Amino acid sequence: MVKPIPGFEGIYSISEHGEVVAHERIRIRSNPKKPEDKIRYKYKKHILKPNEIGTHKQYHRVRLVDKKGKFHYILIHRLVCKVFNGDFPNEYEVDHKDNNPTNNHYTNLIALTKKEHTYKSVECDDVVFGNNHGNSKINEEQAKEIKKFLKDSNLTQKEISSTLGISYFIVKDIARGKTWRRVG
Repeated sequence: MVKPIPGFEGIYSISEHGEVVAHERIRIRSNPKKPEDKIRYKYKKHILKPNEIGTHKQYHRVRLVDKKGKFHYILIHRLVCKVFNGDFPNEYEVDHKDNNPTNNHYTNLIALTKKEHTYKSVECDDVVFGNNHGNSKINEEQAKEIKKFLKDSNLTQKEISSTLGISYFIVKDIARGKTWRRVG
């Protein structure tokens, strides 16, 4: 099943799996050297090759050109969800139900608020915490020890960091509840 992309009718359409098709068309543009002359470009019907973006290059996006010649970079999963599942506000996020960002079939996509999407990610263990987080500088035992020092001693955060031989900023973030909140 293929449907036209809203705002790009007659130029592009998209399949239920996320293949974006550019339709055959002729585009007339001004010649940059002689603005009074017009240049005709003939585009054949073809499938657009998506770019890979994201931390692990897991999401695909395409560049669409509107009738005025303006470029629009759009994530394919957002396009599929809007075209096949109905329009949603721009601040909504599109979730892949099976947690596979390359599966852009419309039955696998759902628009959620940021709060709903975050809740689902935590529920499905998509969000990494503690020792398993790639940026973690300390382990869970060290975090518990820091929390114990903060609670039971009269030492300042700088004194705790020098006593334990770790960065002051790690102690400060734990004290403010920015990191290691789930550790008791």
